[in-house]
Amino acid sequence: MRWLVFIFFGYGAVTLGATKKATELRHWTEYGKRLFGESWTVQKSSIESLKLYPHLRAELIQAIQSNQNRELAADIIASLKLYSMMDILVKYSKEDQTGHLYLAMNSLITKNSRESLIGLYALRLKNSDASLPARIIMMDTLGRMKYKLEIALIENWLSNGNFEIQSSTLNYLRRLKGQFSNKEFKSLASIALASPWYQIRLQVLYSLPYYFIDFSSCEKDKNKYVRKLCLEKKNSKEINW
Repeated sequence: MRWLVFIFFGYGAVTLGATKKATELRHWTEYGKRLFGESWTVQKSSIESLKLYPHLRAELIQAIQSNQNRELAADIIASLKLYSMMDILVKYSKEDQTGHLYLAMNSLITKNSRESLIGLYALRLKNSDASLPARIIMMDTLGRMKYKLEIALIENWLSNGNFEIQSSTLNYLRRLKGQFSNKEFKSLASIALASPWYQIRLQVLYSLPYYFIDFSSCEKDKNKYVRKLCLEKKNSKEINW
């Protein structure tokens, strides 16, 4: 009987020890995946586990450098506010195709890093060597920061950009209220109203005040929805600014 008791409790101890060991050895990616779409209790537990994870910084750097679980690493950096990782994010964001590294960089902006990050984004947008998601994120960020880009660059986006770039440019302009002259806004609105996508032409009418719109162009638009909205805006003198 004593042997049976010993075997039972001995087996239980081994099982508990194995379970504890398995929990301790859980990979950092498992915790990272629980930062989103889970209850706050699970998220908080995952954050605490990541904070205690041995050599986490080295693991995250390796993930970013090798582009293995890079997006998940960026999410963890943002969630844990790992400010010391900013240089790594800046370096490898040049090749970021999803925008995750830029979102992580945005989450780490401080008063001290704000100006340098604005300068970096403005330069990369000017050089046009970033991926589409990255460019959209940078445009949105600079818009929120009320940073005025060169009007020639904006004109080029509205004239030659694809649908996503043109739409993001209009969103950027809405945030720059008062940063451009009325003449500049009118010129940019006219360029956007010549877009091949009717959705962009509608966005112009929804986004900008009536006094920036050349109604003579949109009244004759080939799309009936654009013509309808054009007349409505002209008659109502809607500002929507």
